[in-house]
Amino acid sequence: MMLHSDVSRAGIHMALVQLHQKLSMLPTPTNKQNQLLAELRYLLERLLAAFNPNNLPLIPCAEMILEYYPANPAFFRYLETLAEDMRNSDADRVSRVIGHNKAQLDGLRQTFSVMVKDIWEEKDRARQSVILDHMERLAVEWGTCEARIEIVTLWFWARWGMEAIRR
Repeated sequence: MMLHSDVSRAGIHMALVQLHQKLSMLPTPTNKQNQLLAELRYLLERLLAAFNPNNLPLIPCAEMILEYYPANPAFFRYLETLAEDMRNSDADRVSRVIGHNKAQLDGLRQTFSVMVKDIWEEKDRARQSVILDHMERLAVEWGTCEARIEIVTLWFWARWGMEAIRR
């Protein structure tokens, strides 16, 4: 199962909720099916908790994120255009943060797709648990990347009163 390139954590969470609801509507299973269903519900509930849109780790403020993306000296030309140069420099820095985190998100989506395939094919419960642990860590990284993009965008809007960022 490959994920769309623009799927979000909230989108995955909604798909997991729908799958969980479908499982609850199944007719009463046999004993063997009941064991498999319980394992599937356990996996789903762990992923639901990890992908919950309200379950974000603490994110540093925008200034701390932007420290890792220094200003480009080429933007600063003259003292008379300092304000415009600062705005353009900030837009460039925010664009780099967004680009870097979007690239990370693409990698996380691909890795998550592979793990979804692996967890369905894996029969060993211990290996399933290891894969699930990795999926939960991916969910946290995913949320951190989305939060970084959002926080630096909001910072730029608040600082410069603009909604257009060069991407």
